[in-house]
Amino acid sequence: MPKETKFYDLLGVATSASPDEIKRAYKKLALKYHPDKNKDADAQDKFKEISVAYEVLSDEEKKKRYDQFGEKGVDQETSGMDPSDIFSSLFGGGRRPRGEPKPKDIIHELHQSMENLYNGKTVKLAINRDRLCSVCTGSGTNKPGMDIKCKTCGGRGAVMMTKQIGPGFIQQMQVACPACKGSGTTVKPEDRCAGCLGERTVKDKKIFEVNIEKGMKKGDFVTFSGEGDQVPGVRLSGDIIILIDQKPHDVFSRKGNHLLVERVISLSEALTGVRIVLQHLDGRSLLVTTAPGVVVDPDHLWCINREGMPVKGTGGSERGNLIFKFKVKYPTTLAELECTKIRQILGAPQEPTVPAEHDECLLQVTNIDLNSKEAQATGDDDDDERPQAGPGGARAATCAQQ
Repeated sequence: MPKETKFYDLLGVATSASPDEIKRAYKKLALKYHPDKNKDADAQDKFKEISVAYEVLSDEEKKKRYDQFGEKGVDQETSGMDPSDIFSSLFGGGRRPRGEPKPKDIIHELHQSMENLYNGKTVKLAINRDRLCSVCTGSGTNKPGMDIKCKTCGGRGAVMMTKQIGPGFIQQMQVACPACKGSGTTVKPEDRCAGCLGERTVKDKKIFEVNIEKGMKKGDFVTFSGEGDQVPGVRLSGDIIILIDQKPHDVFSRKGNHLLVERVISLSEALTGVRIVLQHLDGRSLLVTTAPGVVVDPDHLWCINREGMPVKGTGGSERGNLIFKFKVKYPTTLAELECTKIRQILGAPQEPTVPAEHDECLLQVTNIDLNSKEAQATGDDDDDERPQAGPGGARAATCAQQ
């Protein structure tokens, strides 16, 4: 048993969780709390916490030390970690040398129909990003080699300001430099680059082709490494991460690699056979039938092998199953003649021996809830003495004296 369970609790996994379970849990939470997607004040802190937990639990050696000694056993190794670096590596961006800055990744959700995820498709997507000005190569000036560093803040873009908040109390805070407005540079109007007007970066729109692979699902992603934002003075570029989301479908629902279809059928169909024409996600028409003489039991699932979703990475050569879940709609009433015919076909049930003197009780549908407070307050809780429930979970009878 681990000495501490804090990191496991943060990711919502058991202490016996496998590496894949830990990875899936972090991925789900990281998407939820990433600062680019969640603007809540506490989201950034939460993102850092779960990233620290994943950094430790995803490393076999660190995990062993954490399980043995707790958080103190890995404190020094996690103090310098970068949550954005961990997030980027999980989504295909790769790790960078510790401490080297990198712009935030651009995250874009791409909503796709189930048809596209079944058949595969290439989607063109326009992404806006900040890129270094090609005219001045990010210097912001039309004079190569000119020092444009702000003299007030030394190029940091921020200055320290002190403020007296009471007798003998002074508050010191960091604020954006008023001279350069936080940019860290100052350029005279006549020296500004004509391409970026001294801003050093320009807005750039690029069309990306996103390959939707057969069998992709919600939460899968496509990464364009180094195609995101650029920041002056930073060697690395950000990544663009395209997250796949799945739109709901009117007919099919997805269960892993399987497809589920829910249908209401009549009692006649359940007894004599099902014949359904179903249009599949690739446009094919399927005639779905049951074998002659087979009665459909709605408590069972029924399937057609290898007609489900393609398995990702196989190009569609491997597929899940197409599963049917039937709900039988029973008739509310039957004519006496129909009842006689049905009994002749299915076989009449054995008639009970009825005493000469008896009370005849007619069952009726009721809406009584035996779990309600009112029902439970009317009698004791001895289940052995409580009337047995009939079909539908309730008992009601109208009795006539013979």
